[in-house]
Amino acid sequence: MTRWVKWLQFDPQYSCRTLLIFVLIYLFKKLLNQINVTVILRLCYISLMIDYIQIITTVENEDNAKKIAELLVDRRLAACVQIAGPIMSRFWWEGKIDTAEEYQIIIKSRNDLFPEIESVITDAHPYEVPEILAIPIFAAGKGYLNWISKELKK
Repeated sequence: MTRWVKWLQFDPQYSCRTLLIFVLIYLFKKLLNQINVTVILRLCYISLMIDYIQIITTVENEDNAKKIAELLVDRRLAACVQIAGPIMSRFWWEGKIDTAEEYQIIIKSRNDLFPEIESVITDAHPYEVPEILAIPIFAAGKGYLNWISKELKK
């Protein structure tokens, strides 16, 4: 900032108002940079603290949903799998809008098990590009989290 101030002080064409505007812009940019770093650091810290996740996928029929649920629970990759449906989905696929009746699968697990869960879902899934979304659980009942932890593989 000092180089800006020195440069502006020696140039008579700049008024005090212009100097003030430059200083405010400079400080605002500095503040934005600090905010960005702070936000990024907080997000990194939070992601390291997230132990539990909920994973969502959809399949074309109830039998596929039951198969995936069975694989995940039997291998202790999921403490609980819920199947909801049928639901109606509207989406873009291969350049066209399409609709389909699907079943939604909601999986409760731990973050460190996600790669294995993703592999099981991908191998058993009928779709070419399955939806596999992991959502962090930021807060939950202590008893529920203890139950999830107890039921999952170590």
